[in-house]
Amino acid sequence: MKFRNLTMTIAQVEQLRNECNSGGLLEGACQMLIGASTLDDDPWSSNGNCDTELRLTVHKVEPLPSRNVRRRETTVSWDMDCYIDLLGKARRQNLNPGICHSHPNSNSSFSRQDDENERHLRDILQRRNRNENQFLISILLLGDGQIEARVWRPTGAPEKISIRVLGATLTESSPTSNHADKNSVSAYLQRQALC
Repeated sequence: MKFRNLTMTIAQVEQLRNECNSGGLLEGACQMLIGASTLDDDPWSSNGNCDTELRLTVHKVEPLPSRNVRRRETTVSWDMDCYIDLLGKARRQNLNPGICHSHPNSNSSFSRQDDENERHLRDILQRRNRNENQFLISILLLGDGQIEARVWRPTGAPEKISIRVLGATLTESSPTSNHADKNSVSAYLQRQALC
């Protein structure tokens, strides 16, 4: 099973930016609930692959109470009780937990510290919810305005995934390129582009 992409609306992106205060100098964070839809045979697939794929969709942004968040220029952390509460909601609603944080002073991708912290959060998810069909999704807001995402399976290293932002236009970014062209339109949508 592969991950196709992570889809969110432009309003959700703005909410993530507001919650993570990516315009400031201090890192910020919030949590999310994310759904997963199975695509068994997608005729719109640009790669012609008929393997089972999962498309992830942000359902809800879960703000963190400011009293529970410790923000610095190069790190952010929050109380574990908030994350445990998120895991309970994800289990009850059959969704996946997600976290988002910002690197407002950097255009660098996920750090080694992010890797360690998120591996720990993934392990807590598996121990607490005991559901191998649940994944931890992580979103990173970079200082240049770009967004990156990755998924933690029950075991192993994280997988970077592409992001689709739905608004007046469809914007996509791919984990294989450094950053998406904000004005680009997917080749398979090119004929739908307005002049």
